[in-house]
Amino acid sequence: MSESGFVDEAPRDGPAGAPGAEPPGRPPARMRTARRALVSGVFAGLVLGLLAFAAWAWSGRLHADDVEAWDTLHHEFVLVDRSVPPLGHGDIPPCRSGPAGTVTRDYPSTGALVTDLVEVLVGRGWVERTPTPPVVARLVLPAGDRELTVDVSGASREQLVEGLVAHSPGSAFACLGR
Repeated sequence: MSESGFVDEAPRDGPAGAPGAEPPGRPPARMRTARRALVSGVFAGLVLGLLAFAAWAWSGRLHADDVEAWDTLHHEFVLVDRSVPPLGHGDIPPCRSGPAGTVTRDYPSTGALVTDLVEVLVGRGWVERTPTPPVVARLVLPAGDRELTVDVSGASREQLVEGLVAHSPGSAFACLGR
């Protein structure tokens, strides 16, 4: 204490204006920190929610495009089956066993020649591409922003078709939620 009766050092919880003291009417520092953390958490949650919604919507659109491409492929082969009947077939829509949709056809030993099947497909608008062995014929057809692919297998182009595998590309990202 000094001669005038004042203390040179004020206690920490002393009156306003003292070093380390909170001004009157202001919440303690702990509460301010808690509020900032709460506001930051809510903001981060909103941003993450918005990003999750955008990813969900985008994957839904991708999946719709995948299904549309597969439907086109399936419809093509329903029509081709009327011209060149297969022995057996299988249709796997997108996201069932992988990200791509697949249509497979097996032909009987008395079935069509590879050249006949290719002729039917080219007549429907398919375009021939260079095949990679053991495939003897590869054809493609644009479907929206997708490209459908058909691989025809057989001993040679002048012999009977052994099988056909058609693919419609799919998105692995779109299949995550399916």
